[in-house]
Amino acid sequence: MQNDFLGNWENFKEIAVAGTSRLAFSLLVFLIFLLLALAVRKIVKSAVARMSTQGHVDHIVAQLSYISVLAIGAVVALSFSGLNIGALVTSLGLAGFAVGFAVKDILGNFLAGILILIQRPFTVGDNIALAGVEGRVESVRVRDTLVKTGDGTLVYIPNSIVFNGILTNKSAFDIKPVTIRWRCNRAAAPGIVIKKCLRLLQDSPNVLKDPKPQVFLEELAEDGFGYSAKFSIDSSVASAEAARSEALRTINSELSKEGIAFLDIKEPGE
Repeated sequence: MQNDFLGNWENFKEIAVAGTSRLAFSLLVFLIFLLLALAVRKIVKSAVARMSTQGHVDHIVAQLSYISVLAIGAVVALSFSGLNIGALVTSLGLAGFAVGFAVKDILGNFLAGILILIQRPFTVGDNIALAGVEGRVESVRVRDTLVKTGDGTLVYIPNSIVFNGILTNKSAFDIKPVTIRWRCNRAAAPGIVIKKCLRLLQDSPNVLKDPKPQVFLEELAEDGFGYSAKFSIDSSVASAEAARSEALRTINSELSKEGIAFLDIKEPGE
């Protein structure tokens, strides 16, 4: 009887020691992942803060990174403790699938927003055209991108559309082409008008010398002549609208001194 008791006691001690060792090792593994999660959160928050236009985005992404690393650490630690985590992982996977399916649109926009912040196809202030909307980017958020159109309308575009759609960034380069069109009376020959307008554009401080500005005769009518001019500007110095307005004002002022009057001004696409 005594030998049986001693034998059971020795077995119990071995099991207890082994269990304690596994538990201690599991806690150590979890502690390592905890430190790793803290480091990842700090790095991700710092990185996203440099790309995001919203103050809360870096905190959200950093917290998700922290929770993800911590969850992986918990699973790894439990596996070292000797517990059978297969059923737990399966249950969590099924639950995650159900939740993900229920909020797939929200998750899709969120992930697309993260990718946009990382890849940065545009920044706040850029003029973009996307999904039939054209305007200035006001903000890039986790769920959507805010674009202000020319008439002052604020459009909220889901990030999944922004990321998957065909995007045109009209502010990607500083050099921007500008076109102006106008009609004058027949007070002077077209060659004289073209020469005067070309000189005015070449002397303008906002017009780039390369590529060279060009002036064309587009229309011959009984009441006047139609002209167009094409030139390039540095959009970091002046906007296309301001350059277009200044060019038309300067040309009109100089031509009027010669008795050449504007009949009308046309938009570039007209």
